[in-house]
Amino acid sequence: MAATRVFKRISNKVRSRLAPYVWMRKRYRPNGAVKLAAIDKQIVEYIEINPPYTSVLSLDQKFLDDCAPNLRPKESVQYPGDYVVSLKSGRVYVTDDANIAFITADNHLVDELSFQWTRETAMLSGDKNSIFRNRLFSRPRKYNGKVFSLLSGGGAIHYYYHWLFDSLPRLALLQASGLFSQIDYFLVPSTEHKFHREYLSHFGIKDDRIIDGRLFRHIQAESLVVSSYTRVQEHLPKWVCDFLYNRFTLRGKSPKQDKLIYIGRGDAMRNRRVLNEPELIKAMLKLGFEVHFLASLSIAGQVHLFNSARMVVASHGGGLSNLVYSEPGTMVLEFFPDNYVNHLFYDLCTKRGLKYRYLICESSTNFGEDELQAETNTIADIDAIVMEAQRMLENG
Repeated sequence: MAATRVFKRISNKVRSRLAPYVWMRKRYRPNGAVKLAAIDKQIVEYIEINPPYTSVLSLDQKFLDDCAPNLRPKESVQYPGDYVVSLKSGRVYVTDDANIAFITADNHLVDELSFQWTRETAMLSGDKNSIFRNRLFSRPRKYNGKVFSLLSGGGAIHYYYHWLFDSLPRLALLQASGLFSQIDYFLVPSTEHKFHREYLSHFGIKDDRIIDGRLFRHIQAESLVVSSYTRVQEHLPKWVCDFLYNRFTLRGKSPKQDKLIYIGRGDAMRNRRVLNEPELIKAMLKLGFEVHFLASLSIAGQVHLFNSARMVVASHGGGLSNLVYSEPGTMVLEFFPDNYVNHLFYDLCTKRGLKYRYLICESSTNFGEDELQAETNTIADIDAIVMEAQRMLENG
């Protein structure tokens, strides 16, 4: 099985490299992009969950000024609403992590559902999807019944935050639509990491109903079911936070919130390490903090840990996504490298009623234009972190 997965991954990479140059099966290339409202009602069903609304961030002005210029969020965005769409004989084609095309039975890419992203301009319109530059196409793998897609771009393949907030809440929309029990298969970004498999299992989604999007790049379903995006322009809806908290915590039977927790980055899978973390850990232990490395914990263990916290101290990183399971009033101290101040967890804390503070520390790298700030490391200002943690504990 492992060898088959490796072969499939390699063949997909080869195909994606050749796609712009070799003509084959061009009938699978869409005949342009189309808006949902323009699709023939005989091949699409639209179920509205929440109407359109304006999302407004509630963040301190100084924090916004401290954000890295390319990370500063828009303070308000217009949400198109939340919905679920069913495409009769619909297809999905994953060109690469940054391009996902949802295609109608009459061979048009659906603009609102498809995903196309670049580092320079972030989300693009559907007509910019790289599928229109492809010449080489694979045949679709066909599925009878209903297939629901949790695909949401490359972030959910690798990163816990994006899996938790971009992919998983789509199941809430599916449940609200009344279609959850009718789904035969679930198309997921990946099953590579333990957190993918544990969360799917929690929803009763067994292995024989899972389609791994990294292995099967082109599928066609009798009915392809897709939800709207749960985050728009880095805004996190409160209903997403409420859904995760209500689904995974004991809701009213929570443990006592008395733990002082430092979340270590020593087991970080991807990046953003704290270079002087051993020294910082010694200082936090003296303050009475427990030190935890989340990779060693199950999802249930992570939920319980954050739900029992009085205070959480951590460097910016995906593990802080678990703050969604913390009780209102929990204190949070997040520290950043100076070139990567990001609003994601401050916003999450406002949605959950947590008491948030932050510090900016020295970064270990100066980045060029083509390098990813997300991969920077941090040199923790240990004295400042200790002093701020003490102050927060004293003031409650």
